[in-house]
Amino acid sequence: MLAMIEGDRALVVDASKVSDLPDFAVAAFATQQDVRKGPLHMRRLAREVGADCVVILTVNWERQSQKPFFLGALALVGVRCFVHDPSRDDRFVEVSWTERVGALIKLPVTVVAALGLAWFHARRVLRDSNVRTQLSSPPPGNQPAVIVIWLIREGFEVGGGISHIAGIMEGFRECGYRVGLVSRGAPPRQLGGLFDEHEPAALPSGPMKLFPYTESIGLNSTVIKAAERLALRLPPTVIYERLEAYSAPGAALAARMGVAVVLEVNGPELWVRRNWATTAPGEKFFLTLGERIEAHALRSASLVAAVSTNALNATIEECGAAPIKALISPNAVSVSKVISEIVGLSPSPIPPVRLGWIGTFGPWHGAPMMVRALAELPESVTGLLIGDGAERDECRELAESLGVSARLDMPGRMARSDALRELAKCHILVSPHVPTGDQPFFGSPTKLFDFMALGRPIVASRLEQIGEIIDDGKTGILVEPGDLGALVAGIKRVIDSPDMGIEMGKAAQSEALQLHTWDKRIRDILANLDPAMPVRQF
Repeated sequence: MLAMIEGDRALVVDASKVSDLPDFAVAAFATQQDVRKGPLHMRRLAREVGADCVVILTVNWERQSQKPFFLGALALVGVRCFVHDPSRDDRFVEVSWTERVGALIKLPVTVVAALGLAWFHARRVLRDSNVRTQLSSPPPGNQPAVIVIWLIREGFEVGGGISHIAGIMEGFRECGYRVGLVSRGAPPRQLGGLFDEHEPAALPSGPMKLFPYTESIGLNSTVIKAAERLALRLPPTVIYERLEAYSAPGAALAARMGVAVVLEVNGPELWVRRNWATTAPGEKFFLTLGERIEAHALRSASLVAAVSTNALNATIEECGAAPIKALISPNAVSVSKVISEIVGLSPSPIPPVRLGWIGTFGPWHGAPMMVRALAELPESVTGLLIGDGAERDECRELAESLGVSARLDMPGRMARSDALRELAKCHILVSPHVPTGDQPFFGSPTKLFDFMALGRPIVASRLEQIGEIIDDGKTGILVEPGDLGALVAGIKRVIDSPDMGIEMGKAAQSEALQLHTWDKRIRDILANLDPAMPVRQF
């Protein structure tokens, strides 16, 4: 099928936002906002860019949400349409004009059905909101077990969220627990070897797959069924669930199984939907209901483990519900694994000095600050920006305008092990986070703990938890967020005093080993959950 589009210039629609770009000529990219503007807009766009065909990028077309929208929007483009699906042997599948027009005709009915079913399922999630169950003790003599519910969208292979859940699973195993995983679809490769049993949750069928939020609401029931199937093979002592928008399966499982539920909170999920994501059609009518589901999840959890104080406070403020018990449990790192990945690697003799950065190019990550800082530093200083995301193109254009593109390496997404090895070759690791609007920074950057484990000098923003973790002058250098001059001065300070940088790197690595390992986080969680919870002793 690839031969059918070779030589053509394609208008590319990235349906998954995590797809790798195949090797063919691209006329232009269409965003999901373009798709939502409808078939006339997409026809005009295809003509304007001179596209010979349209290619939809997906991770798995059969499991793709919003499929009717993508098909209907392409009904009138006037050129052939293909789906690039790496889960199939024949990666390129042609979508006929008849199928696209049929999806467009059925779309109004599909939207009404999706909204009606989503409302019904959301109300069902809340039905047992006042249930309180006496927790059962684990069977005597049995190895304790945890069921981890992790519902990040299928296709993500790298990122802080994956590193976080990998650390949680690793921490439970080091504490003597068997680990079962419930996820949507196949888990990322980074999680391989960290679980004993896996049960995929079926995606909602029919209209419920129309939008991401209707799909999330529908997932509640399929996740509960998957966890119950898994529990037959691996009876849990505890359930560990990450809070997601419109999701609260742990609440029902606590009532049905009589076990403790730990709810991980990374931030106000619906605030993120409103401010950092593009809400889907009709979603504004469900946000209040989403807040009630979020409140239900918080009230039903035996323990809420929030990555930061601001993450907990913002979530409580958003949904108006306080948890029974809460613990601040920042991110962490497997120091021994990081060290094993970078054996024999070290920065090259200076000059040139290499600055390292990694992230998803979100508005709070400060990637443009890194590029601007590079322009203020001597030409012997080079930069490395690992990752992909919203501000990556902006950073590339900024580098060209400032004349530093030749000194800046932007390799895109990398497997965690490869990224660690590249960062280990850097002389200084930079975390220039910036504030975003009126919302206090609620993150707990996994990269910060990775940087500490790498044993390289760190220059970071004094922003909320970052300023609490880094001891200024001892385990790194802190600078004022958003202050370019302060960032440049902090980097120069390390360049001018390399021995000081080496000592700070060693101190950071030592502190990470003592205070910020995943098994320590899990021990704290279990101790706060119930001092009688089983934990392997060393």
